Amino acid sequence: MKHTYPNYRNILTSIAKHSRYRNECINLIASENVMSPSTMMALSTDLGNRYTVGYPGKRWYAGCRFYDQIETSASALARKLFHAKYVNLQPISGMVANMVAFHALLKPNDVLMSLEIKHSGHYSHVKTGMFSLFRVRVEPLPFDSKNYTIDLEKAVKCIKTMRPKVIDTDLYTLPFRAGWKKPDRLPVGIQ
Repeated sequence: MKHTYPNYRNILTSIAKHSRYRNECINLIASENVMSPSTMMALSTDLGNRYTVGYPGKRWYAGCRFYDQIETSASALARKLFHAKYVNLQPISGMVANMVAFHALLKPNDVLMSLEIKHSGHYSHVKTGMFSLFRVRVEPLPFDSKNYTIDLEKAVKCIKTMRPKVIDTDLYTLPFRAGWKKPDRLPVGIQ
């Protein structure tokens, strides 16, 4: 363990140097945020390690009651501060990167087919979510709940009918991929 100590010290020294550097320059990368010391302190606690998908009292994961209290209080403060009826303090995430990619591929009135959330689909792929802002129609991929995989026969029929511009299978989330080898039975122009 003794031989790793200098490496550990180098890591801590580099972190300190980075912090000093960032405090002495102007960051011109628009997508990067500058956090207040109190926000940095809060995120360095266990709060920064939690999944909090959903809204206060309606989270997908348990154990968020204190997070809910913080978000509820902060939302009330922001509404008061900015004289706003509604606020959303939830940070942008990988979902935004997801949306950028889909926005590049889809135009208004295009169809996206995706697994529903209850079938391991991504929570951004819902009819009332971000896609509705771009007027993209989200349709569910038919699902075989018994075998927990995409129902290929029904999917092919739906794809022929709906002619989606993008099909997001989220196959990495499914434990069983039976029959989904390659979409060789899809209509020409959809493959």
